[in-house]
Amino acid sequence: MTEDNRKSCGVFGRDDVIRHVNTQMINWHGPTGTVLTVDIQLNSVSGPVRAATGGADSKVQVWELQEDDEGVGYVQHLSELSRHDCAVNAVRFHPSDDLLATASDDRCLFIWKLESESDIPDIFATSDSLNDGEKQRENRETWNVVKQLRGHGSEVYDIAWSPDAKFIVSGTMDNASYVWDINTTRKAAILQHHKAYVQGVAWDPSNKYITTVSSDRSAIVYNTKKYDLVHRISRVKNSLGKVNREDAASKNLRMFLDTSMVDTFFRRPGFSPDGKLIAYPCGCHELETEDTGISVGGNPVSDEQMVQINVVYIFQHNNLENPVLCLPTGKSPAIAVRFCPQIFKLRESSTSLFRLPYRMLYAVATLDNILLYDTQQRAPFACINSIHYEQLTDIAWSKDGRYLIVSSIDGFCTIVTLDVDNLGQLYREIDASQCRTVTKTGTMKTTTNTISNTDSMIITNTDTITTTADTVAMATADTFNSVAMDTVDSAANSNTNTISEKEELEAC
Repeated sequence: MTEDNRKSCGVFGRDDVIRHVNTQMINWHGPTGTVLTVDIQLNSVSGPVRAATGGADSKVQVWELQEDDEGVGYVQHLSELSRHDCAVNAVRFHPSDDLLATASDDRCLFIWKLESESDIPDIFATSDSLNDGEKQRENRETWNVVKQLRGHGSEVYDIAWSPDAKFIVSGTMDNASYVWDINTTRKAAILQHHKAYVQGVAWDPSNKYITTVSSDRSAIVYNTKKYDLVHRISRVKNSLGKVNREDAASKNLRMFLDTSMVDTFFRRPGFSPDGKLIAYPCGCHELETEDTGISVGGNPVSDEQMVQINVVYIFQHNNLENPVLCLPTGKSPAIAVRFCPQIFKLRESSTSLFRLPYRMLYAVATLDNILLYDTQQRAPFACINSIHYEQLTDIAWSKDGRYLIVSSIDGFCTIVTLDVDNLGQLYREIDASQCRTVTKTGTMKTTTNTISNTDSMIITNTDTITTTADTVAMATADTFNSVAMDTVDSAANSNTNTISEKEELEAC
């Protein structure tokens, strides 16, 4: 990417990965329309690579995602979907078909289908989407509602498809999550274990679990057989920070922020594409310390003072008692985590945090920036900030990892174009629901030693990871982004992508 683009967008990290960052100055949802959600279609049956956005104007817009010769990603309008009566909080494409699910404050969840003939008239088109006196956008595609899922008790904040696309889970403001049978349009289950709004949901790609995140400062994991509660995640022992008090080891601390600590409608969790990792946003970690050398915002911490930092927690699917990683996000809480659908080979020059034969990428969206990670290193390999005037709301990857789109309350979306050649070599596409790998020719192979043993996916060295969390967690919260980016730049210019404890300590 050019130096001007790098500076204007506040991009830190590896230049060879990020080609361009473009906040396209178009009226995504009208002159004053807030963009609340975004998604990218992973498997288009026909036609272009599509993106969809939902806004406070009650509209859903479908876009064609393109890239110019200089690597600048941009969109062209395809269709406007007008059926909801209130703000649209979540849009999610069908895993493998030209279907789109949308959820709104009007308590409705609609399934839209792309019609094969683009000249079919849209009987729900309205004239209230005029842009600065211009005529209404002409729909190049026609999407019609084919399923209506009604019966939510309140506004719907988030939705997620099951990997076989037979079900959808929705999280609502009535403190419940609903599992819908798409075929019958009936509720398969109502999950009522939260005590406040459910602001994020995700469905395991291996079709074993559903997870929900609520403003009651907890996350819950359910199984998908009988939708039983498997585990509630809300407290953790204070073992990630350097604590000197003798009684602190047995103290359980809250893991998630409450509504007074973070001003957001959304807490969108994410499963890794192999289903083995779960990432939770809006995390916090409290440190009770007597180490007077620590400071927050330039102010020294006094004896026995509580220090709270914003973090993302990552859990293993087969060990939900304690997180395996705790990733600080600086002064801004995380609101969404999305994994790249593509899986890459390990970098030969780096050790790995997990006993996995492959490497996965994931993006963390905070209120005001984007952090890019992979599972082979502890620090983010890139950070993008200064791209929006208001807080971010959602984030989405394209199937090959080439594009990353983030939406914002300011009414715009940013398209990050990545260099797929420098992201790494492709591993093999994993069909987690079948526990198989797909070769490049599309033939199926049964996985044996690679991913079939779920217990084999463990931290390579638990002590190392804990020490790393100790070191990073003790860093000044307000300066974490600059600290992390200094170490990222150092790693990018060296022969390894991992960062030693000594480098982290010196940076902090």
